[in-house]
Amino acid sequence: MQKKIILGTYTYRNVAPLMYGIKSLNQMNGLVQLVESYPSDIAHLFKQQQLDIALMPVGYIRHLSNNYRIISDYCIGSREAVASVCLFSKVSLENITKVYLDYQSETSNQLIKILFHELWKKEVVFENINYDKDIHQLEQQAGILVIGDRALKKRLQMPFCVDLGLSWYQLTGLPFTWAVWVTALPISHDLTEELNKVFSAGLQHIDAIAQAHYLEDYDMRTYYTKNIYYNFDSLQKQGMERYIQYLQAQN
Repeated sequence: MQKKIILGTYTYRNVAPLMYGIKSLNQMNGLVQLVESYPSDIAHLFKQQQLDIALMPVGYIRHLSNNYRIISDYCIGSREAVASVCLFSKVSLENITKVYLDYQSETSNQLIKILFHELWKKEVVFENINYDKDIHQLEQQAGILVIGDRALKKRLQMPFCVDLGLSWYQLTGLPFTWAVWVTALPISHDLTEELNKVFSAGLQHIDAIAQAHYLEDYDMRTYYTKNIYYNFDSLQKQGMERYIQYLQAQN
């Protein structure tokens, strides 16, 4: 019997179109075992060799050993506004003096530091927290970075919301790539093509997926067709490379 491939993915709504083919169709039936968590945990599990293939946050790529490689023609990206990675606050950006970072994503944490330095030209204090802080309890001049479905649900709860995907585009003129599929195993070309096939299947059923993942706080069809971009094309690769260059310059 062929060993199941352990594939790490996210619990967020943004992966639903990519997961549609694995969860709803039969191409990968019996071949894949899914492990679902938030991005930083998936990265940790992959580094601990507990996953065969992982949807890897790009901020963690620099921490991987040299034997990893990117597979698949699909990713989690955004062209401009991403909607689900945002800085929330009670005051405008210029009045923020402290930012609480999101424990679920090193990629976004590093991105907001780049944006404060390169785009907004502003120094603030960054604080790591390992829990979901009540945004209503924020200090008056503090902001909080929130990602994923939690961000979509908070968009109408705070007076100020800065979209990090849009801010990155304003800085670079490039899209942002949030996560790519990686492996450290000798995955065959046939398996890679099979994964591409199932990842693409959901993109043909966006209306049904948006309805299945309805969210009162945000229109999911808009999210899947305007905010999240799934093709790992040349522009997404350029955006990822630029981001990695910024990270390297920080070290």
